[in-house]
Amino acid sequence: MKKINSVLLMLLSLLFLSCGNPSSISENNNKEIKDLQYDDTLVINSELKKENNYLETNDFANKENSVPERNLKEKENISPDQEENSKVTSEMSGVKVMSIGDIYQNFQKTPQLFNIPANKDTMILCNEGTIVKIPANSFIIESTGKEVLNDLKISITEYYKISDVILANLSTKSGDDILETGGIINILVSSEGENCILKKEQEIEIGFPSKTIKEDMELFSGNWENDNIDWEPMQRPAIDMSSMMAQDVEFEIFTVIEQMPVFPGGDVALKKYLSENVKYTFSALENKIEGKVYLTFVIDEIGKISDIRILRGIDPGLDKVAFNIVKKMPNFMPGLQRGRTVPVQFNLPVEFSLEGVVLSNTFIAESKKNEEETKNIIVTYSDKKSTNKNSIFKEKLQKLSYDCDSAFANVLEMYDYYLSISPVVGWINLDRYYKKGFNMDNYTIRNELANEFSTKIIFNNSSIVLTKGSDNGNCTFYNMPMGVKVTLVAFQIINNEVLIAIKETNINRNVVDDLVYEPVTMTELKEKLRKFD
Repeated sequence: MKKINSVLLMLLSLLFLSCGNPSSISENNNKEIKDLQYDDTLVINSELKKENNYLETNDFANKENSVPERNLKEKENISPDQEENSKVTSEMSGVKVMSIGDIYQNFQKTPQLFNIPANKDTMILCNEGTIVKIPANSFIIESTGKEVLNDLKISITEYYKISDVILANLSTKSGDDILETGGIINILVSSEGENCILKKEQEIEIGFPSKTIKEDMELFSGNWENDNIDWEPMQRPAIDMSSMMAQDVEFEIFTVIEQMPVFPGGDVALKKYLSENVKYTFSALENKIEGKVYLTFVIDEIGKISDIRILRGIDPGLDKVAFNIVKKMPNFMPGLQRGRTVPVQFNLPVEFSLEGVVLSNTFIAESKKNEEETKNIIVTYSDKKSTNKNSIFKEKLQKLSYDCDSAFANVLEMYDYYLSISPVVGWINLDRYYKKGFNMDNYTIRNELANEFSTKIIFNNSSIVLTKGSDNGNCTFYNMPMGVKVTLVAFQIINNEVLIAIKETNINRNVVDDLVYEPVTMTELKEKLRKFD
């Protein structure tokens, strides 16, 4: 086998060096969080080779990540009448639930905590299968910019189950775009009580476990504002490790390097080039199609573009236009890694919008001409994964680690993996854009009995959770796909009692005002939501 992607090779090397360490993966996906033994979580340092390495898991220093302890069985200061009138009060140690936010606070998930040396490459294996590789000397103190010299304290929280996503008040949306998640994690780093961030141009490697590999997955970073999270794309595509190992790679293609390729004239010139060349076809204009076409291509050592593929299209005609735009691009300034030019995988969105467009006779005539000129363009879409690649991948791993009876061996037997690289820590989401093709409109849920309530929309056949708080008794979700089968989950609080409504339906233009609420304890609430996992 010839050269393999450098990031992948490093990861596999560390996997091989991990032999002999006991397993730490929870065998029961429904196991209560409070029962997880985080001191059994395996952290493997590449320099320790076959020695067992259980690292101390002390309390994480960042107070924002701390989870208040609650004894759910405590009933002090609660009279029989209070217990009868409020099931919630009895389960929250006498703490009265005054807002929807208290529900999420009650279910705040306990993070996994690790102490690791700052000056050594370290591999972390988490309870739900996430693998995180942290390079040596990669963090600085956020407040001072000084390099971290003492041990790092790492906090990692995983959200793969739909119930965990709901109870953390997470949503899978990037701006107006709906996302299908492959897993959400929150990584916080501190040293000596100080928050830490990655150095400039430094990255961590993350392996996301999955039972089913899907195309077009990429990384997003999360930003919280007004108790809502929005996901911003990192332009970091996820690599299916099984497909990478199932083929001989002819040459090394980088996805993240020290100096990325540059369009002639820089980003300003690139935006100008796109704006001047984005043209509508008549059929797309007639159907008022808007959106972004996502493309990926390789920029080689001399800056030439090759291997153009569409990751996500919106319309056959507009896909051809976007493909042709990239095909006709001038050579880039090539990327540099360690002082030499290298081929780089590059992603680019091409946006089509009718905002501000005047549908004149000239514009319509140009769209017809453009459709005629592009009709013979042959577009290449992302390759479908072959069904036998996973078995080939595992066979090759087995040859690498034939004598390995380790946690990693057990994990790799359970899951396939996406390998991604992140330049930041914090909230990280592995997603792909939800493929549209539906009529889009607003969708409103109404509750005239409560000003404050929260509604979740769970897509029945996709890992999509959308959340919205109420505004004067209404929850309105914008730009929603009509006709899609979903389940509505709504919370409200009346007289210190939590009520939940669950309804399976189709998204439509009618206002939903017939949700039936029932009181639940916190235990009952969690059990109801587990059915979505």
